Amino acid sequence: MSRSIGQKLPTRITYGYPWYAYQDVLTTLHQSGWVAGYYNFARSGFTTEQILNGDGKDACDGAYTANGGTTSPLADATAILAAHKGSWNRVLITGGINNTNWGDVLGRIGLHSAVLSPSVLTPAVVYPGTNPFYTATNCQADLDDWDGWNVGSLKSRTTFIQDVHDIASALNGADQTARVLWVEYYNIAGAGNIGFGSPAPTACKDPMQSAMQALQQQIELGLQGTTAQPAPVHIGGGAILGYFGSDVQPWYPDDTFTKLLQGVPGWPHPNSDGAKGIAAGLILH
Repeated sequence: MSRSIGQKLPTRITYGYPWYAYQDVLTTLHQSGWVAGYYNFARSGFTTEQILNGDGKDACDGAYTANGGTTSPLADATAILAAHKGSWNRVLITGGINNTNWGDVLGRIGLHSAVLSPSVLTPAVVYPGTNPFYTATNCQADLDDWDGWNVGSLKSRTTFIQDVHDIASALNGADQTARVLWVEYYNIAGAGNIGFGSPAPTACKDPMQSAMQALQQQIELGLQGTTAQPAPVHIGGGAILGYFGSDVQPWYPDDTFTKLLQGVPGWPHPNSDGAKGIAAGLILH
């Protein structure tokens, strides 16, 4: 069976890479005469604390229980695992970026790298990431205000690192035979630009790669002492999703920085092709 907790649209069970990973697993199991079930406890915009406790609102402004959950994503996932202990269980989780001010920083990068539409258009349209004079140095300066660099110090067990450890330990404890993968984030620089720009221009490629690596190191520190594994690194860093936006949801002219700061799903989440690509990179068998 396949379990998913972490960040995705609150109510669409088929949204995101876990659904496609499940389909892959399902094909393999059916060949052996097995059956499988898919449980999705993901909530877009949740922090690791919310994965643990299920409190607050998700990116769609819904409470976890109102969207079909009973207590918290972690509690519901561990209950299902424990009820099917020893089965062919697979757990996928993504979490961590929402513990930081990532949305605020993207808004700042988008504004600093933007070009306004011609004055004949009313209201003016902002094309983020299209200023040719915005450089990697500018992007790094904006990223310096990201609190993700310090969300979990590599020399201390902060709340974030402890959250990661507690989540992984709870999943391991519910079923010691389950394979648990913590899927890393990909580099979104340049992704989703279909002619209207995006709040993460290609100039941010190297600075954002450093940022994702810093966050991943902290996640991996939290996974120490558990049997949970970070997902294979070849699915991250733009290796599959690239920098031209073909595998992510695009940034449209009517997208706004307000939506971005609110964490509304869309850009830079993967589209169906991107989700299939991520799923294909996961080693589940």
